[in-house]
Amino acid sequence: MALVQDNLLLSCGFIILGMIFDILDGLIARLLHSPSEIGKQLDSLADMVTFGLVPAYLYYNLAEQRHLGIIGAFLLISAAAYRLAKFNLTESKSDFEGLPTPASTAFLVGIFIAFHFDQNQVLRLLQNELLYLAIPSCLAFFMVSHVHMFSIKKGVLSVKENPGPVLVVLVLVIMMVFNREMAVLATSMFYIFLSMILNLIKRHNGNNYN
Repeated sequence: MALVQDNLLLSCGFIILGMIFDILDGLIARLLHSPSEIGKQLDSLADMVTFGLVPAYLYYNLAEQRHLGIIGAFLLISAAAYRLAKFNLTESKSDFEGLPTPASTAFLVGIFIAFHFDQNQVLRLLQNELLYLAIPSCLAFFMVSHVHMFSIKKGVLSVKENPGPVLVVLVLVIMMVFNREMAVLATSMFYIFLSMILNLIKRHNGNNYN
């Protein structure tokens, strides 16, 4: 309904709510020892809507020209579909290979929130045709790439072994204090950047991801 009414901020609220339920459903299934193959497929179907179709539609609406919006939305939907299908066919690991769809969506939600509150940096960025297409292109690349991204869900309290989640939460808190309109976008960018840095450090030290 929020999409139909073009309520950008409310749509972002529902996406964030979808992210919370995405975390809870897997947690509850593990606690009850009741994971199932059909549940796994239904979860991916729900993720395709929440983290594929909805953010792609919202991003399409931000385009200055319709053809740019179509290209941007197509890139996001295609990469999300590939990413989710690939995730279903791989064994569960402590980290992700490629950018998770919720993280990609969080990045886009950050853009939508900043756009809603008229953050000049984001407004100028979206008005540039090349930069408008560069955003979904980069997100699509990271989603289908082999770059390892650390998981926020696991090892949050293990600062020594997995400092990523703690640093991400710290950045989010700092940004909420100084510039809450840019907090989600800045934290999402930091997550991607930090994942690449930690990935390079582990490769340099000769350590492989599980």
